[in-house]
Amino acid sequence: MPIFEGFPYLVTRLVPGFYHIALVPGSWPRDRLEAFARQQVAANRLQTCLALETGVGIYFEPDGRVSRPLQPPVTGLSISGRLHLAVAVPPSAELAARAEQLARFEAAQPRTGYYLLGDVTKGGRCATPEEVLALAGTQAEGVPQGLARCPVCREWRGSCLDPSPQFQGSIMTVWCQCDNDNRCARCVNGSDPASSTRTTTMNRTGRFGTSLGSELSRTSAKRSRRLEWSQRGPRTTTRKHHGF
Repeated sequence: MPIFEGFPYLVTRLVPGFYHIALVPGSWPRDRLEAFARQQVAANRLQTCLALETGVGIYFEPDGRVSRPLQPPVTGLSISGRLHLAVAVPPSAELAARAEQLARFEAAQPRTGYYLLGDVTKGGRCATPEEVLALAGTQAEGVPQGLARCPVCREWRGSCLDPSPQFQGSIMTVWCQCDNDNRCARCVNGSDPASSTRTTTMNRTGRFGTSLGSELSRTSAKRSRRLEWSQRGPRTTTRKHHGF
């Protein structure tokens, strides 16, 4: 896949192979661009690269780590205009021209319908014989063994055997709302884990999702991870997976 060459911009990893591009003013000095990138990452806690030019990108992690200079990520599939920035960027003719370039870049991306398949195994692994014995069966209400209510948010959390026939014998990890550390970039102070935010919900590696991937939402819902016990097994919107 080609790299978008309308530098400079922020490229934020939403899920493996799916990124958000936000243009930043080309007139800003490098130290201001880096400060802006740090503020954005601190605001919504999503891994982000400040792409400065071909072969020069600075990677910012939510834990404060910075890697430089590295090649900006090959974006795979990308979107723009969906993640709100921590600080409003003033409009300019230069930004408008690059926005048209970005629109052409996105339009040229290969797309098949409205779905993007990430890890269709939902981050599961094969259970050991001991785990199969220990986690066999269900609790009340058909909830798999190995899950317990979070004492704070009262949602299910833990590790269990996936009840879906498609993933029989696989261990899955379930996260509750309290594990959601993504935050609204505009609010900065955080938001309720179950409330809406301006990111796109997707199927993510290491997190529960639908068996065949979640439909991309237009403005996105907060990754609330509400489980649905059905023939397909537990389903939830997903939270971030660490590592670019």
